[in-house]
Amino acid sequence: MVSKYIGGAFGSGIRVWPHTVAAVLAAKHLKRPVKLVLGREQMFTSVGYRPYTVQKLAIGADRNGKLVAMVHEGTGQTSQYEEHLERTILATRALYACPNVVTKYRLLNLDVNTPTWMRGPGDATGMFALESALDELSYAAGIDPLELRLRNYAELDPERNLPWSAKSLRKCYETAADAFGWKNRAAQPGSMKNKGMLTGFGMASSLYGFHRHPSQAKAILNRDGTLVVQSATMDIGPGTGTAMTRIAAERLGISSSKVRFDLGSSDLPDAPGQNGSSTVPSVGSAVYAACESLKTKLLTLAGQMPGSPFQHVGAEQVLFKNGQMLLEKEAGTAISFSKILEHHNLQQVEAQEESRSGAERDRYSMYSFGCHFVEVQVNPFTGEVRVTRAVTCADVGKIINHKTARSQAIGGLVGGIGMALMEASVMDHRFGRYVTSDLATYHIPVHADIPQMDVFFIDEADQYVNAIGAKGLGEIAIVGVAAAVANAVFHATGKRIRELPITPDKLV
Repeated sequence: MVSKYIGGAFGSGIRVWPHTVAAVLAAKHLKRPVKLVLGREQMFTSVGYRPYTVQKLAIGADRNGKLVAMVHEGTGQTSQYEEHLERTILATRALYACPNVVTKYRLLNLDVNTPTWMRGPGDATGMFALESALDELSYAAGIDPLELRLRNYAELDPERNLPWSAKSLRKCYETAADAFGWKNRAAQPGSMKNKGMLTGFGMASSLYGFHRHPSQAKAILNRDGTLVVQSATMDIGPGTGTAMTRIAAERLGISSSKVRFDLGSSDLPDAPGQNGSSTVPSVGSAVYAACESLKTKLLTLAGQMPGSPFQHVGAEQVLFKNGQMLLEKEAGTAISFSKILEHHNLQQVEAQEESRSGAERDRYSMYSFGCHFVEVQVNPFTGEVRVTRAVTCADVGKIINHKTARSQAIGGLVGGIGMALMEASVMDHRFGRYVTSDLATYHIPVHADIPQMDVFFIDEADQYVNAIGAKGLGEIAIVGVAAAVANAVFHATGKRIRELPITPDKLV
């Protein structure tokens, strides 16, 4: 199975859909390659979609805004022939300190095809309801929305009563609020205007669970100093190859230009699917382990060389830098990897390792955290909403590559704007067919819809989740964005919209 670059799957590519099986069966029957192409209209029915969800929330707080009780119920759709469960109500259990929390989720079987995980699964849907409700509470209590969240900051996981592996959500709030200029917000809805447009500020928190799956990787060091790293993972657009290259280069102390990462083939060491924001924590940990094992082998080989200063030396005393090994506290001890392999008449040395979670999952609660701040302008006559500024900050552990991470964060903001203001599948219930079956009728954000976006990361390694200290970023980037937009719309207009997307007809 070869699948190096499958494009933007974002959930729908996680499972094998019936048409894929049909193509395989056809190829086996014909004994020749078969290419199957779905038209745009077929993409609305042949693969999954984000399930429609109805949610009910009840929140109780004292006069100081401290939460005393929350009830969150969700009903999601699925098909008649399969069950598809979402994480819609899970964030309510973990995000805020509240002594009494009740959640309930149920499925409704309908005559539709099976939905699937889609761009932040149920977390994005559930966070829209939760963060909209918190915003509504802030106005009822007369407390700044950001201050309300700080007053209910959870120092421990309220669901499991465990310490966080790492949590810098306070710093996220501070960083993003300062960059956004939240202090300039006028408290009264509808009181801010700019050139005849109603202006609104909105914010929302974000949270996404940490996922790490058993993964394998192989590292092969060649005599010419180049490194080949292999794993049967894939790349749906976030820059997996770049991230793994950087992890390997950093561990072995060589230039990224000398590293090649092979992926996308089932012949390579086992890796999980690319989903759940788990690839860097999972496959990255395996790459880290394989490189560490390779370093141990190099140290052993170096120690076997006549007169070597690396005899009887522990790994903690050795630096790997610029394609060389050297003793940290002794000058003149450097020896290149190429020299080591040449001495032993080896063309290459390799190591393969598997990495998986351990007992730390039982001792700590592990999440990615973040927040979004959004400014909107609303035309008071037409109800048109424009997002004019957006600031996001994420606490996702160590950032492996700032450029691709920033792109992930921007992509989440763009997807969240689409979720909040545009994207909706409209079905003709007489025939069970989607009316919005192409990109002319199913509206998604284009460049003209997207403002300047500022992205910040706390960039602090989480020492408990894995050896590289990195957590997932891909999905938390969209979680909470729709709520931040909706909250900004309320601040601009005084109208609380509880059904997405927020189209002009709901505001006029």
